[in-house]
Amino acid sequence: MRCWLQFSMFAYFLLALCMLGAGGFFVSPDGRERARKVINEDNSEAGSVVDHNLLAAGLAFITVAGLHMAAVLFMYCQTSALVDDLAAAEDDAEDAAEDAEDPLLKTEEGRSMSKRERQGANASRKYQEKNSAIYEKYNIGRT
Repeated sequence: MRCWLQFSMFAYFLLALCMLGAGGFFVSPDGRERARKVINEDNSEAGSVVDHNLLAAGLAFITVAGLHMAAVLFMYCQTSALVDDLAAAEDDAEDAAEDAEDPLLKTEEGRSMSKRERQGANASRKYQEKNSAIYEKYNIGRT
């Protein structure tokens, strides 16, 4: 999925660059002169109408290219957030599957321990391991 999203963003970015290049061609005086030569070869009324709109067409191409680049930027930000959320959801699902299979994480009633209960049990176990010498010296029973 991530590969497809990156490919589509790259394709949209290339499209925007091509549109930017076309807009730059029609905005530059040299490009408009070349386009006029091609249009005047036709010698029709449509050629003279198009000749007057070359600058407007170039500016329109540049505007649309800018909008495409903004859309690619927003798409990148949204994709990054979605991929991060998807990875976090997969990690949570893996943790839940591991917790369901681990018999040590069951309480006396047989239900699975909540995250807060697991944290408390882990903290208690770490404390007992850290102070194991005291537990052994004074014959304190471990729970």
